[in-house]
Amino acid sequence: MNADDVRLIEAKERAAAAFMALPGVTGVGIGGRERDGRPTGELVIKVFVERKRPAADLASGQLLPQQFEGIGVDVSELAP
Repeated sequence: MNADDVRLIEAKERAAAAFMALPGVTGVGIGGRERDGRPTGELVIKVFVERKRPAADLASGQLLPQQFEGIGVDVSELAP
């Protein structure tokens, strides 16, 4: 395992601690980013939610960031 892998795993653990407290979040992992259902090749922190909702429907503290510690964040639906 190289230093980049360790950094990503440690960041994912911190992201999980922060994001799992948000309503509707069902899991946090590491995986490939998808745009319009197609893989982009970018490795990101994956945040799984019960249902994706428009940003306007979320309170400011419930909106997931686009990046966490400089690593991209991708949101996908995954029911519990």
